[in-house]
Amino acid sequence: MPIEIDPSRGWRLTSELSDPTAALAAAELEAALGPPGEDGIEIALSHAGDTGDGFRRRVDPERIELHGDSPRGLLFGVYRTLEEFGLRWEWPGQESGRAGSAQLEDVVEDAPALPGRCLVLGERVLLEEAESWIVWAARNRLNTLFVHVSTRRQPIGSAPEATWRELRGRVLELTRERGM
Repeated sequence: MPIEIDPSRGWRLTSELSDPTAALAAAELEAALGPPGEDGIEIALSHAGDTGDGFRRRVDPERIELHGDSPRGLLFGVYRTLEEFGLRWEWPGQESGRAGSAQLEDVVEDAPALPGRCLVLGERVLLEEAESWIVWAARNRLNTLFVHVSTRRQPIGSAPEATWRELRGRVLELTRERGM
């Protein structure tokens, strides 16, 4: 049964954010909805375990509960909820829509049909823009990164290994941060 939720009237967060991916989920809510306050809708975030990308959401007029099978499942639940509030991430570096009121189903249980959903960076330009691609991939609920490299000087269909070596530290850090 759909319930009207309007985050513009304010929101507050209750959660345990010791896991970096769970903390990112809270940060994504704040970036989309503005800073939390003392009044308004309570958003409760929780997760259990370390595996699975599924989540459950329960909604009543004063509270949204998101529970992930893992921290990444929680993050994916936040992204699904933000999409229902009107946000879209159609292309890396681009955000469209604004968070507004929405009709949210009172109970949602969701898990991806495929356990592995992969972003492939296989060209120099894609690897050079890896940060925006990784953020986009996580927001669109991809959970793995594959970087296709080649030792050839001017590879076609892959990124130069030297570029990968130069960028891999930051790329791997960001994939961990995004739960990939």
